[in-house]
Amino acid sequence: MQRVTSLRTLTSFGLLCVLILCGWGGSDKAVAQDVIPVDCSAADQTLGQALQAANPGDIIQISGTCQETVTITTNDLTLDGQGSAIIDGGGNEPGVFLQGAITIDGAQRVAIRGLTVQNGPDGILATRGAAVTLTDLVLQNNADDGIQIMLNSTADMSGMITSMGNADDGILVLDAASLHITDGTVTARENGDDGLSVFGSSALRITNSTVQLEQNGTTDPAGDGLVILSTSTMNTTGEGMVQIVANQNANRGMVISSSATLLFNVPSSTILTSNGLDGLGVFNLSRFSLPAGAELRLENNARFGLIATNVAIVFCAADSAVVLNGNGMASFIADSIVSQECLGPSTQGAARTTTVPASGVSPQDKEDY
Repeated sequence: MQRVTSLRTLTSFGLLCVLILCGWGGSDKAVAQDVIPVDCSAADQTLGQALQAANPGDIIQISGTCQETVTITTNDLTLDGQGSAIIDGGGNEPGVFLQGAITIDGAQRVAIRGLTVQNGPDGILATRGAAVTLTDLVLQNNADDGIQIMLNSTADMSGMITSMGNADDGILVLDAASLHITDGTVTARENGDDGLSVFGSSALRITNSTVQLEQNGTTDPAGDGLVILSTSTMNTTGEGMVQIVANQNANRGMVISSSATLLFNVPSSTILTSNGLDGLGVFNLSRFSLPAGAELRLENNARFGLIATNVAIVFCAADSAVVLNGNGMASFIADSIVSQECLGPSTQGAARTTTVPASGVSPQDKEDY
């Protein structure tokens, strides 16, 4: 009896091994990993054709300049520009229907790396619950935003990301979408409106990274460096330093408004300098929090280093380092709570605390977000 049982066990085990080796071990199939080369300088090859032929898990290696717009709807794809390929959308104008030079429409676990994306409606658009990883990219001269993450989509950025010269925002996150910047340097500069804008109950998280937001608002005088609006959140995580630099933007360096929250949770350095209006603006039931060991520099902004109105809360821990220097006027506080640590040391005297617009502050400043 023991011998029969052992024989049956061995036979069953052998059959199971055969089934697994033949790919019959269950309903979950292994993801393919074919590499598909695309040379867009060849007349008979396009990225669009490669995407139509691709299966989940495939890596599309791109060379040359692809003069086209494409949409990704297949999960588990990688577009690899190898550091030199270009996707050129042909200079399209923004239309009624949102579109990118590269659109990820609902697809999951898509990776895009080593590309320049230019002259599209948007550069890269992730929509309708898409999930995408973005690494080492240049987004430039697109007719709307460089990168737009929307409608419950998620994006992870790492490496060197530069979004510049786009007609609207460098990076836009909206409609319950989320963006995580980790172990990288993200630069948004010389865009028509904002550098990086997050609104509509969306989330931004920054880990061990530097974010540089410079000279935005080239066509819109209300263009800011970083904007967190409309119940959206931003926080920082990780053990490394997080640095945010917002310099020479047309309006404000950083804006938190309309029940939004910005929480620095790790050692950080925030430098808001030489902006056309204010350094930091916190408005309309919003909250800004700076922990111990973090640095905040508000310097050489044209009007206020700090403005807080309409039931805003601005908190700086006792061991944080805050400097206000060389701004046009003292900070302005109306109907808000600002800890004393957020106001000095300053070369400009005490902050104004009032419920009436002071000289240089128009009534609409309290409602402009």
